[in-house]
Amino acid sequence: HWTSNPGRARITNTSCLFAVSQHRVEQTMFIDKACDSALFTYFLYHLITLDPGFCSGDPAQYPVLLLDNARIHQCNVLHKWLAVQGIKVLWTPPYH
Repeated sequence: HWTSNPGRARITNTSCLFAVSQHRVEQTMFIDKACDSALFTYFLYHLITLDPGFCSGDPAQYPVLLLDNARIHQCNVLHKWLAVQGIKVLWTPPYH
């Protein structure tokens, strides 16, 4: 969105994170700044730990995360934690 500044206009960042399943929108988060890997990790941590049905039951039915190659998705600690949780990550092809 735009904010007015005397003499010049400035663009501010608003980030929208969302998780969608085949059934519904699972979670959304709006942030009034650019999202970084720490906020993205926070979002996924809360999605996975606060929804008791997210990773329960048969491990073959665990969710798969589909991510692009944005810098915020490249956190090694997050990748290791997701693997421990039994969550598979699939990557989209690079943008050209």
